[in-house]
Amino acid sequence: MFLNVIQKKKDFAILICFGARRWHLLKIVLFESLEIVLSAQMICTGLYYQLLSLVNVMSQELLLNNHLTLSFDYELLLFVYSASFLLVFISQLPPLLYVFRLNTIAALKD
Repeated sequence: MFLNVIQKKKDFAILICFGARRWHLLKIVLFESLEIVLSAQMICTGLYYQLLSLVNVMSQELLLNNHLTLSFDYELLLFVYSASFLLVFISQLPPLLYVFRLNTIAALKD
């Protein structure tokens, strides 16, 4: 994401010239990364559910036991998703500091 912010340096400088506040820049940088994280989480949740159902079918066939089933662990998913959101916010601090300290005149000259 830091390279993404560096590539969009001129765009951020233009936004600052048009009166964008720090809150607007914060939303732009964070929403891009949150969009990536949310799409990855949705894909992983679907794959996790499909994997559990496949393991349940295979274990019932191999062991000839109808009592063994793996369940969908919502607490584990909640913990992993909250940890991933926390890591995304922490990883976005250097790009945010770069955008907040951006010299608009120098960025527009480049």
